[in-house]
Amino acid sequence: PLYTVAIIVSDSKKANEYNQKYKVLPKNVICYNPSRVNTGSIAVNKQDEGLISPSYIIFKVNEEAFLQDYIVYFLKSEYGRRQIEDYNNGTVRNSLSFDDLGKIQIPHMTIDEQRRLVDLISNTTFAKVKLLDSYNSILKVGIPESSFAQFNTEFEEIELGKLIVEDEKPTYGCSKKSDDNENGYSILKMNNIYPVINEDTLGDEIDRVSLTDVEIEKYVLHKDDILVNRTNSLELVGKTGLFDANTDDAQKYVFASYIMRFHLLEGYSPKYIAYYMNLSTVKMKIKEYAIQSNGQYNINFENLKKLKILYPKDATIVTKYENEFDQYCEQLENLIALADKLETEEMQIFGRYLKK
Repeated sequence: PLYTVAIIVSDSKKANEYNQKYKVLPKNVICYNPSRVNTGSIAVNKQDEGLISPSYIIFKVNEEAFLQDYIVYFLKSEYGRRQIEDYNNGTVRNSLSFDDLGKIQIPHMTIDEQRRLVDLISNTTFAKVKLLDSYNSILKVGIPESSFAQFNTEFEEIELGKLIVEDEKPTYGCSKKSDDNENGYSILKMNNIYPVINEDTLGDEIDRVSLTDVEIEKYVLHKDDILVNRTNSLELVGKTGLFDANTDDAQKYVFASYIMRFHLLEGYSPKYIAYYMNLSTVKMKIKEYAIQSNGQYNINFENLKKLKILYPKDATIVTKYENEFDQYCEQLENLIALADKLETEEMQIFGRYLKK
């Protein structure tokens, strides 16, 4: 998983117009999150001066002896992370103080050697970022219409609302904030909505929340639930995913308040509906239901239920569309798998270089 520094740069507001407290983030300094540096939350700010959360630590290195990128790449490497874990300490959440950061042993190389190593890692990082950019671009665009048009068949046009099970469970998710309780329940948020939502797509970027038994009963997700992002930017609102993760007493998932959840009547294919709602043309139709409010776009569930679904009358054609969806998701997963391999390579380059 990738982590980006929480930088806010504004060309429309002065710093003193923000309600929250931030501190100035100068250009060309290293900043890190003490609670997440062990997962790679550290970077050089190469943008113009901006603002950053006060929880982040900012520092510079002696640039006559070390390249800043070299320091960051080392701390992200397996060697660096092992040392970070040795000094990570805390009560509720582990944290690496600046004093402890200063105790970490950094291999000394000439500037030329550092530059060669930085170039090697940078090229790998660049390739990984390009793959992830492609992945995100494909998700935003949706499944090409040509995928849907390839089968010659008859459809029944039916409103989405007529396919949905009407029950007493809430359509909108849990409004409780996530916490650091390791025994809490996994809560899906906006960034966790993929065409198919399972252990592979979720990875380890899952927040947890403490809930009562009554709340769990309300918000727990079941296989074949369909989730829709109801609040986001215009390009991301309406993201739809089919919940397909394994659930048992030891692992339950719930969903956050800015997500809608529904389940289909028996006889209708959840996979086909997820496929259909991820078609590029249908994604555009879903966005037409979005209303702008406070800088965000929102979709009301009652409006979403009006979405016209073209459902094949021939069950064998439904299966063919399901297979199309499987292939599409597999291709997306291959991109992520390759990006993961590059991330592993990124972390291991340092070790191989040091052994030379």
